Amino acid sequence: MLRDAVVQIGSQRGAGLRAIAQLVATVLLCAGCAGCVELHALNPYYRRQWAEDERLMPSFHTHWKRIRAIRQQAHHMTPEDQATTARELTRLIQEDSNLVLRITAVQSLMVFPPELSRQGIYAAATSQDAELRAAACPGLRQLGDEQAIALLVNLFEQDTNVDVRAAALRAMDGLDHPLVYRALAAALDDNDPALQYRAMEALAHTTGRRYGHDVAAWKAYLRGENPPEPRPGSWVERLTEEVFR
Repeated sequence: MLRDAVVQIGSQRGAGLRAIAQLVATVLLCAGCAGCVELHALNPYYRRQWAEDERLMPSFHTHWKRIRAIRQQAHHMTPEDQATTARELTRLIQEDSNLVLRITAVQSLMVFPPELSRQGIYAAATSQDAELRAAACPGLRQLGDEQAIALLVNLFEQDTNVDVRAAALRAMDGLDHPLVYRALAAALDDNDPALQYRAMEALAHTTGRRYGHDVAAWKAYLRGENPPEPRPGSWVERLTEEVFR
């Protein structure tokens, strides 16, 4: 299953030399023959050869589909297979050079129990690749322990990439935790209106309060005050909705 896919990914460089050699040979053979590629596609010999090449060195799309399919397969695995698959996904996240496959591995790892997914999600959250850090944010929320929440808040407060910060804010939506409220309060003071908007949406979902997109009201609420909520359909509510539409 995944072990085979990951082993094939790991051996891709070696198999790649053979594929390159075959490509060069094919180009040389076809250099003076218009339509050779089309003729080869109809030749059973070449079709068998291409199928063998796919077996020895599966394409990127094949690898991607196999890793993605784990999301549906994981619940039917034995505990031993789950542990093995989670280890292989974690190794892929840590070692593979293809960012798309690493992100897909993070997403697939999230369907596993926390004790199996934690190491890989933490590895993604502390990666040098911003896209991988952003992909890890939903996983940190799903883990939900103190260390995971602290790391999620740290990504918002310390990361220099705006997409990572936005992903961290989205993952905080609905989390009732002091560190999260601290981060959301900081987001209300951010110069980026998109982050302010995301923070107010998260606060509304977490607290049940109806301050809409009234930054001043949310700030007052987080200071411990109890500003009145606008009546449904009032001009204040309509105005704040219009400003942040």
